[in-house]
Amino acid sequence: SGAWSTQECKRVTTICGRDLCADSPGLDLADSWLKEGWNVGYFYWDQFADEPCMRDAEQKIWFDRKGDGLKWASFSPADRVVSWKEYMGPELSVADLCVTAVKEAIGDFYAGSTVRFVGRSIGSQLAVSCAAKLHEDKHVAAPQRMALLDPFFTQKEFSFLGAGIRCGKVTSETGIGGFAQEATANYVKMLWKTHRVSTEIYVSTRDGDDDDSSDMDSTATQDMQSYAVQVAYKPRWCRRVDGDSMQCEHRSVYPLYFLGLGIPPPPTAANLNAPTGLCQVPSASCSDQQLRVLVEQHVTQAERRTEARLPLVNQVWGQAGGAETFTVIDDMYSPLNMQAPPSYQPSEEIERQVFESDVMSQRAWGLDRRWHLGQEAGMSRAQLDLALKVLGLLVMIPIAAFAGYLIAKRVQRCVRKADSDDDDDDASDVMSPCPSDTSGMGKMPLMHE
Repeated sequence: SGAWSTQECKRVTTICGRDLCADSPGLDLADSWLKEGWNVGYFYWDQFADEPCMRDAEQKIWFDRKGDGLKWASFSPADRVVSWKEYMGPELSVADLCVTAVKEAIGDFYAGSTVRFVGRSIGSQLAVSCAAKLHEDKHVAAPQRMALLDPFFTQKEFSFLGAGIRCGKVTSETGIGGFAQEATANYVKMLWKTHRVSTEIYVSTRDGDDDDSSDMDSTATQDMQSYAVQVAYKPRWCRRVDGDSMQCEHRSVYPLYFLGLGIPPPPTAANLNAPTGLCQVPSASCSDQQLRVLVEQHVTQAERRTEARLPLVNQVWGQAGGAETFTVIDDMYSPLNMQAPPSYQPSEEIERQVFESDVMSQRAWGLDRRWHLGQEAGMSRAQLDLALKVLGLLVMIPIAAFAGYLIAKRVQRCVRKADSDDDDDDASDVMSPCPSDTSGMGKMPLMHE
């Protein structure tokens, strides 16, 4: 979440308020996701992010700047006082806290087909860092896909002759420069190259702005865009919303993305009659495989331009229709800077890498789970059922052998009894476990009315 204000006692949820969903206040943005079988969860870090200086909140995502604990805000509604406390747990950053929370929420035995991280504004950095750490740990909850909604990075500190201006104040502290942007870009690149995690970026633009313009204007973030596909919304409907229209445009990316699930991906203006379900434009409803196809094509195009020593040109889908309405069903887009005809065929090699990755392999619950992944991977239900059957068989074998032994002893005893004197027959029938002789004129049962 990119919203932080402990004093407001308000958190972003799936319920869309009147400030964004003026036509449908109270709309549940997760409704279509839940209907399609998704579990939707939020990681809140608002009390850590509630800093007067946004730069301080950003740095907590990556590290504890002074090494004295992560500072968090506590607000007392009674006296309207904000106090600061230090979190001294084993986690050294908010990203570490995110990793711990995800592991606790999903556990070690997740068997779903996919996990998707969505980060908004400054929270996009957190989504990327948390995803990278989970993949580094080879945890079953590591995501296969990341959606970054209007990613935001603070400005670098200005320094001159040993003094600098940071968050509007003169300071002698050494800043971290563009570390957050560079780290985010490197993680996006690494996650695609080593784990085939696809990244989609959604930004909002105003009329007159370039569709590929955003706050991400540094070299590092331009490199990040080389490994991510990007969509540019133009929410003209924000003009009808009460309040700051520019703030609405920035925040509109959040509901627009979530509303994209449950309906077919939007078409391009040049191919309105494409088959239903074809992913021409990145959207929440595109499957992971379809999005990987778009990312692969975009990355290949960027690598070819780099090899030819040509300037990087990021491929962006700009909104060409439906910008006047809040609903997304009428949206259409036009691809910008596309150097080659689109291809919608998945790469067999990339799909094989995804299927055989450490993370996805842990979600396989067949008989080869533990043998394939090692003892620490945990036993699958199929393996447990097989183990119980084998254990039952091992228990039954000695029981059956002992029963056979008793039956043999009984037969031997009966044979010996057959050679005994006829005068002892009655006593034998009473005392011996052998069955009575029912041949010939056996005893008749007593019958009565």
